Amino acid sequence: MNVYMLEMAVVWNWKLISKMEGFYTPKGFKIIKLHQCWTPFDISSNESIEIIKWATNKNLPIFIHLFSDNQVKKFIKIANSFADTTFIIAHMIGFKTMSTILKNKNVYFDISAPQLYSEDILKSAINTVGCDRLILGSDSPYGRDNVEKNIKRLNKLLLTENQIKSICGENIIRILQLKKINQ
Repeated sequence: MNVYMLEMAVVWNWKLISKMEGFYTPKGFKIIKLHQCWTPFDISSNESIEIIKWATNKNLPIFIHLFSDNQVKKFIKIANSFADTTFIIAHMIGFKTMSTILKNKNVYFDISAPQLYSEDILKSAINTVGCDRLILGSDSPYGRDNVEKNIKRLNKLLLTENQIKSICGENIIRILQLKKINQ
């Protein structure tokens, strides 16, 4: 198991929180991943809310891969209700919808899959939420050369070195409260 992330690929049941606690205490993972494509669930379900409450209590961010427009709309309501919870949205899914309605400033956007959103969407994200709320990911093993493609996109947008550093690592270091390695 990755000691930094607990991926919640489980069948929802009443023991879910105790299972998470059982992994968290000895392993001290840093993030929870919810993936609706591999494990279908409703983000507004009681079980999802319990996970969000638990993560908030532990100060753990939630990385979520949303599956549909309907789930994006439900997520916006949930995120706006949990202003103290940090969420990271995989692949900028739903950004256009979220950018006008989302009030939670603790929602970040992963840019790992450039084939799933246009350069105009990326520009809009930079202008709307800023570079401090964007995170470079790889989406490995699915995203062939995604890191390189995204770095080329960022350079093409003429961002400053500090903006690129924020997106390419400093934001996730801050969110996960990791120690920065001197280069």
